[in-house]
Amino acid sequence: MVTALLFLVALFSCAPAYAQSGAGEIWGRVASDTGEVLGNASVTLTNADTGVDRQTRSDDHGRFAFPAVAAGRYQVTVEHDGFAGRRQDDIVLVPAQRLQIELPLRHAPLPETIALNPYPPIAESARTHASAIVAETEAQDLPVLGRRYPSLAELTPAISEDAATGGLSVMNLPSAQNRFVIDGFDHTSSLTGEPIGLEGPTRVPYQVSEGSIEGFRVETNGAPADVGRAAGSTFNIVTRSGGNSLRGSAYEFFGDRALNAERTIDERAGLETTPYRNNQFGATLGGPISKEHNFFFVSYDGLRRSTTAPADQDQNLLVARTDHAFAGQHLMLRYMNQQYDGEVLDSASAPSLLRNRSIAGSLESGIGGWLVNDARMQVARNRDEAAAQANLYGPHEFVTDRMQFGDALSWIAGGHSFKAGADVLRDRNSGQFSIDSLFPVSMNADLTQYGAFFEDAWRATAALSIDLGLRYDAQDFEKAMPLNLNNWAPRVGMAYAPGERKSVFRAAYGLFYGSTPTVIAALHSFPFPTTIDPTFNAARVHQASAGWEVEKYRAGSLGIDYLFARGERLPRAVDVNIGRAFVPLPTRVVSFQSTGESIYNGVTLHARARVLQQLFYTIAYTLSRSDETPQQPIGMVFGDAGARRTLAIDGATLQTRYPGNNDQHQQLVISAMYDTSLLAVDKHGLSKRLLKDWEYGLVSRWHTGNPYSAYVNGDINGDFNAFNDLAPGTTWNQYRLPHQASLDPRIARRFHVGSTGQWSLIWEAFNLTNRPNYTAVNNIQSTGLAPTVLVPNPQFGQRTRQLNGRVMQLAARIAF
Repeated sequence: MVTALLFLVALFSCAPAYAQSGAGEIWGRVASDTGEVLGNASVTLTNADTGVDRQTRSDDHGRFAFPAVAAGRYQVTVEHDGFAGRRQDDIVLVPAQRLQIELPLRHAPLPETIALNPYPPIAESARTHASAIVAETEAQDLPVLGRRYPSLAELTPAISEDAATGGLSVMNLPSAQNRFVIDGFDHTSSLTGEPIGLEGPTRVPYQVSEGSIEGFRVETNGAPADVGRAAGSTFNIVTRSGGNSLRGSAYEFFGDRALNAERTIDERAGLETTPYRNNQFGATLGGPISKEHNFFFVSYDGLRRSTTAPADQDQNLLVARTDHAFAGQHLMLRYMNQQYDGEVLDSASAPSLLRNRSIAGSLESGIGGWLVNDARMQVARNRDEAAAQANLYGPHEFVTDRMQFGDALSWIAGGHSFKAGADVLRDRNSGQFSIDSLFPVSMNADLTQYGAFFEDAWRATAALSIDLGLRYDAQDFEKAMPLNLNNWAPRVGMAYAPGERKSVFRAAYGLFYGSTPTVIAALHSFPFPTTIDPTFNAARVHQASAGWEVEKYRAGSLGIDYLFARGERLPRAVDVNIGRAFVPLPTRVVSFQSTGESIYNGVTLHARARVLQQLFYTIAYTLSRSDETPQQPIGMVFGDAGARRTLAIDGATLQTRYPGNNDQHQQLVISAMYDTSLLAVDKHGLSKRLLKDWEYGLVSRWHTGNPYSAYVNGDINGDFNAFNDLAPGTTWNQYRLPHQASLDPRIARRFHVGSTGQWSLIWEAFNLTNRPNYTAVNNIQSTGLAPTVLVPNPQFGQRTRQLNGRVMQLAARIAF
């Protein structure tokens, strides 16, 4: 790692180039208050935290644009001879946002004080596709069990937990079809397709803490061509950086069994409240090394948890970042370290060990205000070990050495904002598998991934924006799997926002290619009969969306979207040796095929509002249906625990679409934050002290149940797998679990310390009503003594697993 760091520094000291990916754009138009277009106006973009600025000028049509702008707080100032200047404050640019603003100037013969614009618009009038954001305030001030930031993604439409893996499912696609990007660097495992830090709503580990996140964007459907290497969604996370002021925080979150309620499933079994002790603590510090030029940010987060699991859950996270502005360039260097020991899932006994380290750097250099060249490099080593069969990949030890290089060029030409780039990611994967009591078997599954794109964001008129792009992705498995070089992905989108852009209609279509998990190639080298279909290809998903969003008083927005996704060539494992037809031996033969298909249709309603900086709320409702050919997650397929992860051939079952594994017909999520400070403005004495400095937060979730299938305990189709045969007379995912709901409140009281410091005492509760939310049932309908002799199971359908009952925690936080 030391050698890699020296090489990284040397590279960026002699090469032009990179702004962190996840950067957005700011578009604008300068005109007089009578509508006269003003060309050659001076436009300055200033970072409110660092003071670093960029300049450009408006063109003959009054248009200006700043490409490749990192997430953060900004102000835009416009000046023109003969006019009073104008400044737009309170710009909070979130990851990958395209903000469009209007700056009308008033005639003034003599220089006048710059006038301030009201709050910038909330509706993204130039965004063409379906997308959602989670801001820093939501990460800091909403109740989140385990402080797992991916759970916040479930506050947005069309996102749920993957029932099979505990990860995130977008448009009901498998979680392995997503991509996690942190500061523009890929943090997705090429072996498994899951996040390197194993983030997920019910997974305990996470690679970055809530305190170190500036915010993140979920590219839900139809994203532009610079988003790729994922057939589902891309989660674009941006870490915090330092500024001109020294700021920091420290916190401790404490939970104990004495604060929790007994689960219904335990109460019926005569068990006591589940043992539980949780401590999460940490600190952040950021500020200037030298003002307006060099900045630092460092974050530590620790977890110490004891439950019923055989081993405690311990995690240590470190994020260290520096930013340097010099000669019109911006250099970012970042180090991340995750060390985790313990159970990965809340609901399963699967102790694991994670050791993840990465060094990354990006450099941005611009020419004038119209061209920005970006380059990035990442060096990482990731180690993932598990000793239990319950793990999705069985007992294993994975080690990945990663190198990633990328470059992108953004430039403005009239009403066109062009962007072109390329990226190479090389993973050297090694390690071993073991099944039951068998000796470990070594594996190697190296992979090199290539990506390139070109896109044009065109402001065709003052009201119409059009995105056109083309992307290419390829994976080289070094002859371990078929090589497909035909993954061309066109993208197109439009946004129409007439008049004052109070409403916007948007539509998009794109072709998206997934990354095939290299664990398939690793299992193919296993000393058990396996085969990879010679026509195997990367997953492909057609995504399309259309929606309308309206903004009211710059205080909130309301929108409706239609989302469509058609999945093709989804990977799956199938038992094919029925009656020894594949090989003349009494053994299982597993074939890895890219024959899965899925269709998703969904309508989402979403609202997002801020009222006088006092009340903030979001509402997301999703009505959807997904149908797919039978699908199981790609993982260890041998041994008793892995045998259920292959599919049994049963007539036309494999070619017929049924309700998807993650099919939730309805989902409603509401979140809110309320600050009482304004209530106390006109109060005095005791009433003022009682009212001011209270914060209330709330997250409420409800969704219909996931489907499940009925199985036979026995091999009735003759493929030598006694764990994956559907019960006769039933179909795939014929049954459903009950619906789930939870109410999670938060109350905090601030106490001022000095001129800038604040203490906060916090109470949070999760599933306040102690509602039983069941996630699994006994799905064995009968036992097959022979193909035609079945003994019914009287316990079929009985509930066997439940999420947490009421969990409460107390916390203290100081910030300055």
